[in-house]
Amino acid sequence: MIYFVKKMRTLLPALAMTLLSQANLLTAGETPYIRYKVCSGQKYVYLSDLAKYYGMTLAKGREGCEIRSRAASFSFTYEKRAGLYNGVKIHYLFAPVFAAPEPLVSEKDYKLILDPLIRGARTFQKKPVKTVLIDPGHGGKDSGAQTRYREKDLNLEISRKLRTELRKKGFTVYMTRDSDVFIELENRPAKALSYKADIFISIHCNSAQDRYVRGIETYYLTPEGSPSTSDKKSKNTVEKGNSFNKQNLCLAYLIQRCALGNTGTDDRGVRHARFAALKGAPCPAVLVECGFMTNGWEEKNLAWSKYQEGIAEGIAEAIVHYNSIMK
Repeated sequence: MIYFVKKMRTLLPALAMTLLSQANLLTAGETPYIRYKVCSGQKYVYLSDLAKYYGMTLAKGREGCEIRSRAASFSFTYEKRAGLYNGVKIHYLFAPVFAAPEPLVSEKDYKLILDPLIRGARTFQKKPVKTVLIDPGHGGKDSGAQTRYREKDLNLEISRKLRTELRKKGFTVYMTRDSDVFIELENRPAKALSYKADIFISIHCNSAQDRYVRGIETYYLTPEGSPSTSDKKSKNTVEKGNSFNKQNLCLAYLIQRCALGNTGTDDRGVRHARFAALKGAPCPAVLVECGFMTNGWEEKNLAWSKYQEGIAEGIAEAIVHYNSIMK
């Protein structure tokens, strides 16, 4: 049976509170007192210091910990990279650790995940969104995943609906393709430069050997010096898209949260990868895996026009909110 959850109209005000309400806790240029410790060659910071810095409380458990305020909460599991931010799954760059009697998180997670999500656009240069480039993944000779449907066709249908939603909201929207044509991967983000796009959204559908796996994943480019979600070792390579590490993260989080609120599927989390479609992006960019074609329930939904509209509406809502914090 096809299942669809109507979107939550109260979502955007809640998101606005999440990213903006704590901005007044910190003054520009303020330097926190934070202790550092090296673990396995990686620089870590004491979570208790971060909690104090952000006006949050720290709760420690045997297997993990949490920092929380009225506006935000982060959950951590020791030695595991998957955690939660305000109830949405997020994959940290490095696993948090417990060095008795204190939990620690990596300095990179503090600077590139916690700080941008808590303080929003105060941590990076603001640029309002006027033009959006949508990239329907695959096309032409490249069909992508195939079940009863071809991924390239589903990607294009969802992308067209997203274009409609964004135009309704006043954005100028272009697409890397609007028909069944093949475009080289490196040429897709390059189009963002020619269109002077402010953000780049690549739309895909997923597949897995396990037919029970389902859910949405939103990817942003792996920050330099960090491992991708599926990797264990760090890479120090710097890509063009790494100029927007913090913006990429905030956009990915908002899209993941809004898309989940509109679909009712599983939360596979905000993830990071060095996808070719993201490496060369001249603007903030994310890649959205809208669901698993290899899961019977989700395959039916992904081919259903109303469900596609729900995904498109969720992504569009996220872009509206992202734009609100960039003004």
